[in-house]
Amino acid sequence: LNRFGIKELNTEAFCFALPLKENKGTLAISFSNYGYNLFNRKKVGIAYAKKLSNVFSAGVQVDYLNTKLGEGYGSKAAFTIEGGMIARINEKLKLGFHLFNPIRAKLADNNDERIPLLAKVGLSYKLSEKVIGAAEVFKPLDEKAIYKFALEYHPADILFVRAGVSSEPVQFTFGAGLKFKTIYVDLSSGYYEPLGYSPSIGLRYAFK
Repeated sequence: LNRFGIKELNTEAFCFALPLKENKGTLAISFSNYGYNLFNRKKVGIAYAKKLSNVFSAGVQVDYLNTKLGEGYGSKAAFTIEGGMIARINEKLKLGFHLFNPIRAKLADNNDERIPLLAKVGLSYKLSEKVIGAAEVFKPLDEKAIYKFALEYHPADILFVRAGVSSEPVQFTFGAGLKFKTIYVDLSSGYYEPLGYSPSIGLRYAFK
């Protein structure tokens, strides 16, 4: 992800998921890196998810967070957790929620600085065989809620077309996905006036 075409705001991320045998769930490890030499934020996560029933699935992740400031300010690290659940109400409707840092992990003793608590609630609805609609409410603690709406159109087996809008601030997003058997390529960009575009690219490989 390249925020507004500024290299200092780049985000790189990697994730690997391993399904366990006999429907015992899935293990995953992830890594993300944001920023540059004067401000850098890293996150390493180890996760476990499992299908609990025909309706409910849940997952939990332990995170290591590291924030570094240049010019001699040093770095601080902390551990926290996050988790979520999804409910498949029927063949068309899915509901889910996600909670990040419910323990309010402390980042620094100065001014009792803590990592923000973040909450998300979302749903997706299959409008037709080729169209899916989605909505999400994203709420950082002590800040206004952010509302997001999106549509995905699947005109062909290989192609997905997506568009969305979010509030606080208002931002428009659009993109496309390509599926080649076990390889998935996702291209997208967001636009926010007056800063401009935030292009991103994602690559997935599914082992058989």
